[in-house]
Amino acid sequence: MNRAEILSKINELKNSSDSLNESNLAVSKLLNNLYISVSSDGSLGIFLENIFDDPELPKLKNIKFNKKANWKVKSLDSEYVLKQCVRVDISNVSEPEITASIIELMFENTNGSYALTDLLIALEKFKILLKSSKSSLNDNELKGIWGELWFMKEIIFRCINREELERCLDSWKGSDTAKRDFRMPNKGLVFEIKTTEKKSRVHTISSADQLTKRENEEGAYLVSIGVKREEGGASHSISSLSKLIEEKLEDSLLVDKFFNLLRERKWIKDTGNDISLVLSVGIPMHFFPFDIVPTILPLPEHITDATWVVNLNNDDAVSRMERDRIFELAIKHNMNEN
Repeated sequence: MNRAEILSKINELKNSSDSLNESNLAVSKLLNNLYISVSSDGSLGIFLENIFDDPELPKLKNIKFNKKANWKVKSLDSEYVLKQCVRVDISNVSEPEITASIIELMFENTNGSYALTDLLIALEKFKILLKSSKSSLNDNELKGIWGELWFMKEIIFRCINREELERCLDSWKGSDTAKRDFRMPNKGLVFEIKTTEKKSRVHTISSADQLTKRENEEGAYLVSIGVKREEGGASHSISSLSKLIEEKLEDSLLVDKFFNLLRERKWIKDTGNDISLVLSVGIPMHFFPFDIVPTILPLPEHITDATWVVNLNNDDAVSRMERDRIFELAIKHNMNEN
């Protein structure tokens, strides 16, 4: 069961909570002895049936462990009793995505019947991921992810089939050794995304390799994006951009791949680690070929790397028509494909 299927089960159950009274709980079986639950106030929880381990329970904010007992519950079409069952209430204000993340982490631990210990391990992993997300991404890193998602949105929404969508996802490079942000599979097209809040196109080149075009690369472009801080209105957050991309992808496997790519960048949705920006009217997204970007290369002898600042001129950017052509070339499987 993947994340999209978990969320579907949760949302289906939440939609049924209107018919519950205060003493009722509705449940839906997910896998083996693992159930998702919802109460009359919409509070989400997890049930584990036939639990025989008895680990020490931590004290967690917004997590309530109920004593092991037999629980009378209601499914969408019947009532029954779950025996030797541990009920864990996530929170009365929890979002389905948070509960789905915890369950997804449980699925990573075992494919058999789940013990209470498996749930505790998943909760601890989620807590670590949450802490990592909140502490490891600074303002500039969030802005960088925002810019990459904006570019991803632009290219994804030009795709017309699943193969093209997957190719775009595969182009997004997140490892520490990847010097450029996007490299289209089986293509010689490379894109390095730079996002700035300045009033001109001022960008920092962080490595000598970052804007080096290689022999097997047909085209290489610095994508310059100007942004401004703004809450509400026309602004977008990382969360809202990822939601737009998720809706375009539709396919649950592609959605999982997309959010795994975001996790590689240490960003996890529903953690509050976000930024709200709007595209600058004066500095919209432009493409600049690598070879026109000011450079200090080649480096002097014995100097292995360097960082420098460039100020780009709109007149040096490719035309809008050319930019659209580059997008099309990037999406297609072969450079000569129509």
